[in-house]
Amino acid sequence: MKKIQDIYKKLGDYGCLLLCYLHEANIDVNITKYFNELVELEIIDNDCYILDGDRLLKYFGSDKRIARGFNPNGNTIVKFRTANSKEGHFVVINKNREIVFNSLENSNCVKNGFIDESSARYLF
Repeated sequence: MKKIQDIYKKLGDYGCLLLCYLHEANIDVNITKYFNELVELEIIDNDCYILDGDRLLKYFGSDKRIARGFNPNGNTIVKFRTANSKEGHFVVINKNREIVFNSLENSNCVKNGFIDESSARYLF
């Protein structure tokens, strides 16, 4: 079981995709209260990596599902990354590729990187 300071650190360092999913599904929860249970249920791992995005949404009562690719009619979750790294930062963009949700105030990947097209996904 992770302590609260560890949970906040993991969310800040690795929770961007999780936060994008919650944002796009209009799930407004204090995720720190659910972190350990989501790990126990193997929906996320200890580093906040999403093991099952559809189960995550269902856990919070959403009937939305995740599809790969760009949403032609709305928002898409994408990962920005820099040229020398496979790691990156997930944000939500609209169909004009403008950022509409970013869990970080300042991200080097967004500022100096590009959209990794293979990471695109959206909720339907």
